[in-house]
Amino acid sequence: MHPDTAKHLGLRHGQLVDTESRHGVVRAVELLLTDDIDPRVVWTSDGWWLHDGNMNIFTQDRHTAFGHTPGFNSVLVRIVESSQTE
Repeated sequence: MHPDTAKHLGLRHGQLVDTESRHGVVRAVELLLTDDIDPRVVWTSDGWWLHDGNMNIFTQDRHTAFGHTPGFNSVLVRIVESSQTE
């Protein structure tokens, strides 16, 4: 996440956050900040990571018209302070 976005949301580098969408929630993900990302975008690796949860729940089973792949790059999410602690 971009540092300006994190500041606006009251979040800080290294803290645990929950990532929410209409498809589900991934809890207690470590937030990393970088200036190398658009402030309107958050990025995470896809796949199953035991520590950071399964971000694949945010995608749908249908494929995009362009490239016939899951819509990994167009998922709307909300990032909030995690309700869980380490």
